Amino acid sequence: MQISDSFKSVFLYSLSILFLALTLVAFYAAFLREVPGRYEAIISGESEKRFLEEVFGPIFVSSPESQSVEILFVGDMMLGRHVETLIGIHGEEYPFDRMGDILSSSDFTIGNLEGPIALSHTQTPNGSTSFSFKESIAPLLAAQGFDLVTLGNNHTSDRGEESYLHTREVLEAVGIASSGHALEAREDAIHEVEIDGQSLQVFSFNMTFPSNDEQEAVQLVATHAEQEAITMVEVHWGIEYALTSSRVQEEFARALIDAGADVIIGHHPHVTQEVDLYKGAPIFYS
Repeated sequence: MQISDSFKSVFLYSLSILFLALTLVAFYAAFLREVPGRYEAIISGESEKRFLEEVFGPIFVSSPESQSVEILFVGDMMLGRHVETLIGIHGEEYPFDRMGDILSSSDFTIGNLEGPIALSHTQTPNGSTSFSFKESIAPLLAAQGFDLVTLGNNHTSDRGEESYLHTREVLEAVGIASSGHALEAREDAIHEVEIDGQSLQVFSFNMTFPSNDEQEAVQLVATHAEQEAITMVEVHWGIEYALTSSRVQEEFARALIDAGADVIIGHHPHVTQEVDLYKGAPIFYS
């Protein structure tokens, strides 16, 4: 049977995608073998663990005295513009109504809140990038199970410093911690918590315009990263809709790890980017 050139092209393309997927899984498994126990929280559920162990054999090896902690990372949450219109039509929980108990099932859930809960709220017009969220967003996030929201992004200063501070206040009032600032890398970029005896640190930085100062961010990690804690750095960075990271992202991620970070979690591109490993620390670019 004669095989057309177009069929060959499609077949080879599909084969290359499959190879890439298997390579990524193999890389991930190799990383987990290299640093067992400490980074077990990166895998979000038992199904993922079972899949990797079925393919690659035992991966997760914890000492008897260690306690695993499950952490769930959520990317950018923009709850204004037309999303606010849909909430008005379908109800407050509409953005999360198909999530089930996923967000509340982990030991600690973190999301990036991409805008302020403004002191004087007006709905953001469609097409505008100066965001404002209703005050009811805070109890909504609490009801979904969020423990921490990061504010180190390019929109939390959209309605000024007073609205930024108001955002932190209303989140705190419903039991949600926050960290990070759009313009400055300062000590309130750090959140520290202990879960089941495991100390965690979460740093939040914005590296989009307007940006935190890179050197100040690196110095903040170098000064405050604790050896006995798992130090996680969330970074708002990169180019929107770019499928791969940039050299600037790579250099900054490595500088943070050199300063004491154990894992880097990125967001802002709105698409999934690659995973890298540097000195035993994973970098999830987006």
